[in-house]
Amino acid sequence: VIVPTGRLHMIPWAALGPLRVRPFVLGASLTGWLDAEQRSAARDATGVCAVAGPDLDDADEEVASVAALADEAAVLSGASADGAQVAEALRGVRIGHLAAHGRFRVDNPLLSGVELHDGVLTVHDLEGSAPTPPIVVLSACDLARSVVRPGDELLGLAAGLFALGTDSLVAAVVAVPDGSTRLLMEAFHRRVATASIAEALAGARAELLADDPSPRDLVAAQAFCVIGAGLGAP
Repeated sequence: VIVPTGRLHMIPWAALGPLRVRPFVLGASLTGWLDAEQRSAARDATGVCAVAGPDLDDADEEVASVAALADEAAVLSGASADGAQVAEALRGVRIGHLAAHGRFRVDNPLLSGVELHDGVLTVHDLEGSAPTPPIVVLSACDLARSVVRPGDELLGLAAGLFALGTDSLVAAVVAVPDGSTRLLMEAFHRRVATASIAEALAGARAELLADDPSPRDLVAAQAFCVIGAGLGAP
């Protein structure tokens, strides 16, 4: 469990050699992490909601693969992937997976979000359908980032999701390449039913980094991290 401070919230921790294939999670505090683990252990939600945003080459293929790996799955893409329908579909499922362009707003971090077919989905759009899924996967650029205020107060989409009920977030702190990210996400979802979230991501990262990975594979593998709960049993 890593509890960063200040600018350390913004670095891709998986780029550090010992952490490339080791399960780890990030937390705003140790007590916050422990609370998330305890809540996660008590959850009984099932199913996956997989959402494909616009203008992302691999999004439809990615969400189809994610859905195919789940026992229960709903897929939203094209015109059905608008803010209202996505917010409603995310309610009550165990995992919400959003493959879409991410937009992080340094000037107003609470307006950060993912691009859907009718605009950007933000935390404010999800408030009416809270709680959000226990596990949220943002297969997008930058959305693990936060603005760090005095006292290590975090503002951004990630912090907002935790306030709305999410226990575990898988997201990236930097821009990520489409094709390699899809491969990482498919490998993650193959493992997440039988491993902890951190173990599933570490295993997916190891798979992507095996056999002479390309520079794009390296970026995708090292960009994503688990924030919040993730070390407990699946």
